[in-house]
Amino acid sequence: MAFTLSCAASGDKAGGAKAATDAIRQQIAKYTAALDAADIDLAAQVWRTSAEVSLIHAAGHAHGWEEVKGIYKFFGSSFSEW
Repeated sequence: MAFTLSCAASGDKAGGAKAATDAIRQQIAKYTAALDAADIDLAAQVWRTSAEVSLIHAAGHAHGWEEVKGIYKFFGSSFSEW
């Protein structure tokens, strides 16, 4: 009986790890899709939309959601293809 409980607990941990991995992959896919489409609404599902958010990028450092959102607007208006 102890062996059965031990296996069940291990199965729960493995299932939890898979769920966490899947959630991370989904967030990465949203992040990538938001960048590819310069989609601010989709980006808002990935980023915290607060003044505390920060993004370090090739051209510098964006502080706060309004500046991060500006990076998406810049990519959307500056590049026809990513």
